[in-house]
Amino acid sequence: MKKEKKAEHRFYGFLCKPKLSIPRYELCVLVNHAEKIRYKTDEVNLIIAETLRTTLAVQNAIKNYFEE
Repeated sequence: MKKEKKAEHRFYGFLCKPKLSIPRYELCVLVNHAEKIRYKTDEVNLIIAETLRTTLAVQNAIKNYFEE
């Protein structure tokens, strides 16, 4: 009986520092969840996370939520 390869779960996201008054405060923004079956990471998931990290609307939403 051959064992099936178990899918591993991966979360993709980015870190940012939304509170200027507290430089050590970091926020982890989760962007995507995927099941990883192959050894290599799917580059599309990394591109999506990086695109959202650099999107002005996302940066403004985070800034407005943590406005001091």
